[in-house]
Amino acid sequence: MSRHVQGIPVHVVGVADGVGSLARGEEASRLVCEALATHLNVLTLEATLGDFTRAFRNALNETSQALDALQSPASTTATAALILPHAAFVASSGDSPCVYYSRKLKRCGLATKEHSTAQDLYARGEIEASDIATHPFRGMLTSYVSKNPVHATRVDTCEVPLDSGDRLLVCSDGLLNILTAREVSRTLALPNLSDAALLLEVLAAERADDNASFVLAGNDHAMPVCLDQLAFAKGESYGCV
Repeated sequence: MSRHVQGIPVHVVGVADGVGSLARGEEASRLVCEALATHLNVLTLEATLGDFTRAFRNALNETSQALDALQSPASTTATAALILPHAAFVASSGDSPCVYYSRKLKRCGLATKEHSTAQDLYARGEIEASDIATHPFRGMLTSYVSKNPVHATRVDTCEVPLDSGDRLLVCSDGLLNILTAREVSRTLALPNLSDAALLLEVLAAERADDNASFVLAGNDHAMPVCLDQLAFAKGESYGCV
């Protein structure tokens, strides 16, 4: 979702990846995207990371209440970012990643942590980093959004500085799992967001056997920019911009 504050574009971007059956996953991911848009879109240019975190948690709590009222067993991940002129605030619950690309450093990094049992095993030193991708517990989420708010008690947030040419990719894990680190870096290094989105869409169509949703955003000459539509989606993933 995009708007202008004091003449400056401000973007709220996010991806929610439904868990469970197709219909139920779509329901949960749609509800959390609507709640994120409502709660995050009121933040101003003066918003702090604390303001953003509270708004994100409020959106997750609202979604939990809605799912409870519907008696829905559905659940979903949620990752969102508020794109400001010189920084982005990022929050997540689940395993939908946010990748940032620094044009100055010419490299990518993760702004989110995967909330899975496999990731926790790695954090405790019980498995190696190289084991996470193929570990049988990787898909076992330790935090997500459901009708029980206790499931989403783990929310990670961070602030990512944005210089001109920097990029953010918010996506479902199904997209990142089919790309190499080099492919992600080279794609986000493209100067035009539409070109980067088209390349990601082509790669997803060729390789993805899971939900593959994404939103691209970044900074061009101290002005936040965002792709105006969800470029690729299938299954129970939803992207909100």
